[in-house]
This record gives sequence, structure tokens and C-alpha cells, in this order.
Amino acid sequence: SQYPAPAMTFRIPWRLLIPPGSVDTVIGTDGGLSLAQKSGAKVTVSTSEEAPVTLSDKIVKIEGSVGEQEEVLGHIVAELFEFQGTLEDEAGLCVFVMPTSAVGAVIGAKGSKISEIMSESGAEIDVGRECIIGMPDNPVVLRGRPRQIVRAAVLCNAVLQDLADKGRVQADDFFYIPGRAATATRSRGASSGSLSFARFLVEKDFAGFLIGKGGDKIKRLRDQTGATLQFRGPAEEVTLILGQDQRVLDIRGSADERNEAIRACFVEMDAASMSTTRLLLPLACPEVPLQEAAKAAGASIEMLDDIASPESSERVVLLGGDSSIRMAAVLALVTKADAYSSNAPVTANANQAKTNQTNQT
Repeated sequence: SQYPAPAMTFRIPWRLLIPPGSVDTVIGTDGGLSLAQKSGAKVTVSTSEEAPVTLSDKIVKIEGSVGEQEEVLGHIVAELFEFQGTLEDEAGLCVFVMPTSAVGAVIGAKGSKISEIMSESGAEIDVGRECIIGMPDNPVVLRGRPRQIVRAAVLCNAVLQDLADKGRVQADDFFYIPGRAATATRSRGASSGSLSFARFLVEKDFAGFLIGKGGDKIKRLRDQTGATLQFRGPAEEVTLILGQDQRVLDIRGSADERNEAIRACFVEMDAASMSTTRLLLPLACPEVPLQEAAKAAGASIEMLDDIASPESSERVVLLGGDSSIRMAAVLALVTKADAYSSNAPVTANANQAKTNQTNQT
């Protein structure tokens, strides 16, 4: 005889952020009542007591079966895209809220799970490196066309549901409780320490150049190096004061994969005639060892603080010199940073984060 399937402990709610000015358009003037009646799901919008005062956006919570949640999310994403002025054939974004204790499982060992979800859904996924201030949650940005975003949301939340069924996240992990801090990831399937990082500050035009037509170039670089390469804008980089034309090139993988991706990106930087390099490094790295490592490679180095907010855990390092010299300096600096950094981008303390309006431009 077959053993009965384990009972589901609770059905996790799906949570996403929308601008406060979009609520009537996206959710409806009745606060989601019509959506609920049509789909069978329960749709609620956070009140002032249900979110930290520092959060400028509203938290939309969708409760129900997966089918009901999926139907409601499809409507919300379509209306949100229209509100943001995103055309039907363009990629837009939607920001979800995920317990910090669960994001490691969504990322997976060496990024395996998140890569699988991106491949199956066709959406790009950026997991925020910092918690939403005042909440033990991380922002997770899904970027793509509506159907891609909905599919990615289904897959991401399936991982959370599995954690809930195994007792590794609890019902109160999905509710705002004032004063509660983030906890370390409880996922057994991910090891954030296995990941190495390199983060560059670049211009929006270079981001388009590196992505290539239809994303062909960046996909080729991912396949070639084995690393994950993603561009992140002001909506994702909540602790950096990025200009509208600035992006962060975020490279993740094993140390070898990261270093190979750095070399490949410098080839593209040369092609784009970039004469300097701006590298983001953890504040945990003392300045003197960084200066010594850069000078040993023959590069000039300058510490900048023009885009870092008081909550930022990173500094900008400006490197000068020939391309080969700057590349050698970057490789030396990220290796030096590995020794000082915990390499745990998903377990940041909430007090180190800052939120802003999550509209991508």
C-alpha cells in the first residue's frame, strides 16, 4: 500500500511590493475585493501597522491555492506594467518579498536552483543583497515579460512551500513583526560560503553592450565562464545611491568561475574603450591592504564614497592604468576581499539596509 503524502503545514502567502500610488490601478479601489471574488484568492494590501515606516511601498499579500495565486498575480503584473508604462513586448519587473531565512534555498548551492528557475521561466532573478530595513526579508526582483514573471514566481514560491512543509519556515515568517531581525538561512541545500563575488559600477550603456542583442552576449559569457552575471539598477541596489544611468555588474560563482568571468568582462570593457574601472568592495576590507594589492599590480587606486549611503556595506574603488594592469589589480583585490568577507549576501543585518521606491527606470 502507498504511504499517504505528508500533510501541508500551511499554504504560504505570496508577497510583492507595489508603489503606493499604483494601488487603485493595480489592486482596485475596493482594496482587492473584486480580485478575490473573481479568483477565490484573498488579496490584501499592507496598512501602516503591517509594514515598517521606512518602507515606501505597499506589500500585497496573495493567499489561496497556487492556481488562485497565479491568476491574481497575472492580473497584478499586467496592471503594474501598464502603470509603469511598460509595453507588451518589453521586459518589466516585479519585486517580491522573501524571508531571509529562505533565500538560500532559492539560490541553491553555487546558484544552481536560481539558475534552474531562470532557465525554465525565462525571467531574470536578482536577490537583494540586503534586507528590507525593518524587516527580516529580502527583495527579490523578477524581470521579464508577464508570463515569465508569473512562472518564475510559481517556481520560487514552490521552494518556499517545500521549506514550509518541512518545518524550516514558519507561518509568522510571512508576517511583519516590529523589531524582529533577520535570521541566518536555514536551507540545507545552499552554501553561501561557496560563492565568490565581484561587483563593478558601470554605465547603463555598457550594460546594454554586454547584454547584447536579445541577451545573446551575456548568455554566452555565462556559458563560457560558469558564473552568474547580472546587471542591477537602483531598485535592487537599495544601499547605493545610483544615478539613473548607473548599473552594478554583479558576478557570482566559485572563485575560479568568478575570475574567469572577470577576465571575459575585461575583454568587453576594452572593446567598449573603458579607461578606468570602478570596483565595489566590502567595507570590512581595510584600505591599506587594498592599496598595497593594487599598487603591487601597477594600478593607481582611489577610494570613493560618492554613491554609498550611510547604510551601505561597500565602498567604491577607482582603478587606473592599462587594461591588463587594472584586470590584475581587480583579481588581486577580490582575492584579498575574499579573506575579509563572509561572502553571505543573503544574511545581512536589517540595520544595514535601506529601501527606496522599487520602480526600475
